[in-house]
Amino acid sequence: MIVVWSITIIVFLLIGSIVGGRLRSRYRHQRERLRTLNERLEVYRNYNKLAVVRREEAHEMLGKLRRQLAEEEEDLRRLAAQPKEPDPEAAISYHVFDRIAGRRGTVWHVAVEASEKAAAWTGVRHYAVTGETAEEARKRVQDRHPAMSGFTVGKAVPLDLAAETPAAKPG
Repeated sequence: MIVVWSITIIVFLLIGSIVGGRLRSRYRHQRERLRTLNERLEVYRNYNKLAVVRREEAHEMLGKLRRQLAEEEEDLRRLAAQPKEPDPEAAISYHVFDRIAGRRGTVWHVAVEASEKAAAWTGVRHYAVTGETAEEARKRVQDRHPAMSGFTVGKAVPLDLAAETPAAKPG
């Protein structure tokens, strides 16, 4: 009977040794995995700290930008509220497509605005044109710059070349 008990004890010791080895191996694996997860957690904590710092910096920058925007809007309102005075030094260049000297009639100022991309130029040009009436002067300019080509011809106003006159707006 002692032999049976001895064999049983040896079998149990072998089984215990095998199971213990497996449990120790599993414990080492779980401990290594826990160490790796703790390292990851530390990295994520550092990312979180960095994100908090960046968020605070962004809030500070946003506050500065909002203050600058408010200042710029105030400047814009102030400038918009100021009356606009024409610059007395600004000279108007006139385009002429025929001789003014020697023609009969009054010299007229006609503004032409190129309003479409089809026109060869953009913006407003000022023309000095002679004619008996304002309509005749306007028609002469309109013949050169028709509306279907993207031009808007303004009203003809008498032009005194010796004195400055305000430009007539197209339309």
